[in-house]
Amino acid sequence: EKKRRPYISVGLLSIDVIIGVIYASNRALELFDIPNPIVFTLAFAVGFAPTAIAVTLVVINKRRLKGILLSNNYTLSTKYQLQENLWAFK
Repeated sequence: EKKRRPYISVGLLSIDVIIGVIYASNRALELFDIPNPIVFTLAFAVGFAPTAIAVTLVVINKRRLKGILLSNNYTLSTKYQLQENLWAFK
């Protein structure tokens, strides 16, 4: 939980910037014949998909955690650990 993984966000941002640079240079210098929908789709996928996945995971995990917290099948330490995991993921 304490270990940060900045290389994931740095990698995604780098890919997004590279796609933007390729698109901008293509528009300015007409180097490649890349159709606009392909570039927009790539930029959208790199920029939006990780955020959508993270939000979906948080919503699903909150619902599951609510059910676990209301049940008596888990120890207090397990419930607390699951809450901490969800907090750390955010």
